[in-house]
Amino acid sequence: MAGYERTAGENSKHPATPLEVSIADVKAVGGNVLEGVSAVDALATYLDARRRFEVMELPEACKLVHLSGSQMYAYVRRGAVPHLRLGRKILFIRSQLEQWLLSKCKGGVL
Repeated sequence: MAGYERTAGENSKHPATPLEVSIADVKAVGGNVLEGVSAVDALATYLDARRRFEVMELPEACKLVHLSGSQMYAYVRRGAVPHLRLGRKILFIRSQLEQWLLSKCKGGVL
């Protein structure tokens, strides 16, 4: 798992993924991940918090909910999907979009 410990800029042309940076952060703060469950819990909490407040642009949001760009724009125009506007840019908060998607389920809870 040596590849997961790489951080941005270390012998790599590609920036580190959030997961790679998160593991490095947890190791720096909590020592070795194998020392106990607390480091794993810290990582899970950290990743959950990042995901909850992740801001996405339209292409990412479309991918998440499996809609085309034109379908998503139609939902935005009608105010049917949770979004925010900064000037002309349309942004989505991942957790709100996931909640909205789950609210559309019919016939029971997933």
